[in-house]
Amino acid sequence: MRIFKTIIIILILAPTMVYGIGDKAGTTGLKFLTVGAGARQSVVGAVPGDINSLFYNPAAVYFIENPAFGLSHNKWITDIVQQTAAGFYPTKYGNFGLGIQYLSVGEIKGYDVDTDGEPIRIPNFNPYDATISLNYSKKIINVPMGINLKIFREKIEEVKAEGVALDIGVYKNITDSFSGALSVINIGPKVKYIKKKESLPMEIKIGGRYALFDKSLNLYLNLNKPLDNKIETGFSAEYFLKKILCLRAGYLIGNDYRKGLSSGLGININDFDIDYAFIPYKNLGNNHRVSLTVKFGKEEDEEEERLKQIENRIDKKLKQLDS
Repeated sequence: MRIFKTIIIILILAPTMVYGIGDKAGTTGLKFLTVGAGARQSVVGAVPGDINSLFYNPAAVYFIENPAFGLSHNKWITDIVQQTAAGFYPTKYGNFGLGIQYLSVGEIKGYDVDTDGEPIRIPNFNPYDATISLNYSKKIINVPMGINLKIFREKIEEVKAEGVALDIGVYKNITDSFSGALSVINIGPKVKYIKKKESLPMEIKIGGRYALFDKSLNLYLNLNKPLDNKIETGFSAEYFLKKILCLRAGYLIGNDYRKGLSSGLGININDFDIDYAFIPYKNLGNNHRVSLTVKFGKEEDEEEERLKQIENRIDKKLKQLDS
């Protein structure tokens, strides 16, 4: 039996440790599907109108008003690196999005054993995980809804697993200050890996956001129930300073390996958003995430809004003069 198969088992099971240990830990595979994207989201969860929220709740991107594009880099635990890209385009028939995630662990030296049981070198290999998410969102019965069709592949040397999954979600602004969200991600059939079929790591996510001081301060509560683990609860907040600088902090409980504080900041420069997050993983090291989002057509919309405000003021003055 090849030595690299031992490495395969480690790579499959190691992510389950990161998400805490519950009674059902290790009963699902393909855990790379649960590694979220976006620096802002890693601290506060799904945010309405932010393109990286596509990977958390497919309905959250419904609130994006113009075409947008985002890139994210995640220096995860040990040598694992995740790169993501996402695009969004609204139309009168609904909104369309595309998300791409690629996770790699670098090059691994290949070893085998000969007939005498002695180790021998075989070609090196580069394990990777890749996912493509096709997103569609639309308001139905006055409720923004979204769906992702995900196509994924995990490959380790000669062994690979491929499949499809669905994410579904709703995100509703209940009042001007309060929003509620619900999503179920990684819904799909079992996938054969080597000789065994593995269940997908399905998760149920419930979130709430409360905005204060004209949305300068946002408070978040997120509940996450993995199929194979206990409930995780996250409390977080973000504060905007003149809509240019944003400070973020969060606290996660119910997760044995990532519980505790996380932090981050964001900078908005015209049509560009730059976000950074710092997340400690105890003995597994620290996680650094950086995201860049580009928004198109924002200046035109702001100019139209200013003109509408001027027109409204003129109308009010004319009505006052007529009276």
